[in-house]
Amino acid sequence: NWKKMFANSSFAHPDYPLYIPAVNGFFIRLFSAKYTMVIPFIFNFAITLFIPVLIYLENLKKNIVVAAIVFSLFAFDTFFLRKGATQYADTTLAFFLLCAFICINYAGEGLKYITLCALSLGCCMWTKNEGTILAVIFMAFYARTFLSRKNIGAFAAGIVLPLLVFLVFKVVYAPDAAIVSGQNAQSFRQLFIKDRYDMVWDFFKNNVAQKYWYVKICVFIYLLLCLLERKMPDKQFFLLLLCTLAYTMIYILSRPSKSHFGVRQ
Repeated sequence: NWKKMFANSSFAHPDYPLYIPAVNGFFIRLFSAKYTMVIPFIFNFAITLFIPVLIYLENLKKNIVVAAIVFSLFAFDTFFLRKGATQYADTTLAFFLLCAFICINYAGEGLKYITLCALSLGCCMWTKNEGTILAVIFMAFYARTFLSRKNIGAFAAGIVLPLLVFLVFKVVYAPDAAIVSGQNAQSFRQLFIKDRYDMVWDFFKNNVAQKYWYVKICVFIYLLLCLLERKMPDKQFFLLLLCTLAYTMIYILSRPSKSHFGVRQ
């Protein structure tokens, strides 16, 4: 009977990887039924808290003032807190991607960071379909590091379990993802419709202006410093830029109307 859940495509997303429902389901079964709603809240509350704490600890090593300001921005950002409380997979995906960035920055200090980085990328894939795209882009940017003779064993040790679980789920149980199964000639013709790009750009600008204005300021200051110091932006800047482009193309290919854009801001 549990396999019938994967046929519920009208009211659910049965193609989504099962990281969050699997974790919640595992711990819910350890407690009585009255805690059914408590376990998911605790899990998502912890993830929402881990993100600003990790960023704070990383910035603390460089500048305590900057660390305090960034932490305060998260603490008073009602949009971030509200999204964390909604218990969607996006916050968990963001957490694992953040972990991957932090671990790769310490890659030179030991193989354990390569393993943890690979594990984080594998968890990105096992959290949400878009996480697969982000993980592939990340691995492409750091392929030389991951696949070097010194690191390839540690990389394989970190990614093998989540990747194996992901592949078994996708090949054996999950239906095709909506963005894949719905592709046809008309979908690819959408790549050449200017109005769709205008629509995505308008929503992107509005989101940045209303919810991420401080990110826009930080990016501007960073690019200005790069210009003054006559150096190229860091590799990770271009990695995030490509991730943003990948999300844009998902919207271009799969979002048929303006009404859909309000769902995932």
